[in-house]
Amino acid sequence: MKSSFYFLLSLVGLLCFFRSASAHIGGIPFFRINDLLTLNYTVPSISVGAVEIPQDSAPENYFVNQPIHFEIDTRILQIPPDVARSVEMDWDFGDGSPQASGLTNTHTYAKPGSYILSIRGGSTFAVGGQPQVIESVLMNILPSEGYGLPRASFSINGKTISDPVNDPAFSFAPGSSLTFDASASTAPSGHIAEYAWNFGDGTTGSGQRVQHTYPADQPIAAPLLRVKDSSGFIADNYAQISFSSDNTRAPSPAAAPAVPLRSNLAKWALGLGLIVIAGIAFAVARRRA
Repeated sequence: MKSSFYFLLSLVGLLCFFRSASAHIGGIPFFRINDLLTLNYTVPSISVGAVEIPQDSAPENYFVNQPIHFEIDTRILQIPPDVARSVEMDWDFGDGSPQASGLTNTHTYAKPGSYILSIRGGSTFAVGGQPQVIESVLMNILPSEGYGLPRASFSINGKTISDPVNDPAFSFAPGSSLTFDASASTAPSGHIAEYAWNFGDGTTGSGQRVQHTYPADQPIAAPLLRVKDSSGFIADNYAQISFSSDNTRAPSPAAAPAVPLRSNLAKWALGLGLIVIAGIAFAVARRRA
């Protein structure tokens, strides 16, 4: 009887590990806002230095002074309720307000703008002394109904980005000097105040129209544009490009450079923490037996 209990407890820990490692990135969202699940962010989570790319986007827009309810849906993650209550979560709403904890919270934003809400695991899930991000969501808090959010759009040497996920990658000659033009970006309810570029090779830039030369040995890149309008709302877009001597567009999306997704380390850490919790419960059960 005891061995069956221990086996079941271990199985729960392993299940949580594998679910937590895959439930978010490329998997099923588990975070609810006003009871609606978040959506995968349209720009992959990539390493872009100081530019924070959220993992998800909110399912709808919200308004200033509107109470918003947030919930980590443990049913989707298949975390047992008693284990879920033991999990330490640190919430940052992105607006400078005091942090919160727990699996559910309600928050009201006092000013309009784009905010990135992030949830980090506590000390249990720290890797190298750094708490790992378990969830991050772009929140757009509108000043009034009908506010038009900005849209990021750009071209590379005159080639316009339409659908970077499904379109083939643009191809240029190795070591090319490329012109990035974001003049097609729009801000219906204001004007574009900032243009921030990450060229996908460890360098960044700013301005509506910029030039950049890639190293001759750079095989692929995923440049990203973030625009911010005059009210602080942001929009992102990216492209996939490759470098080849024939200077033609790649034949298929499969040939496009793989955009490096944000590491699943946070999810593995979450699962590992749950296994640790299960292990503690295992030890306590043995003591009480």
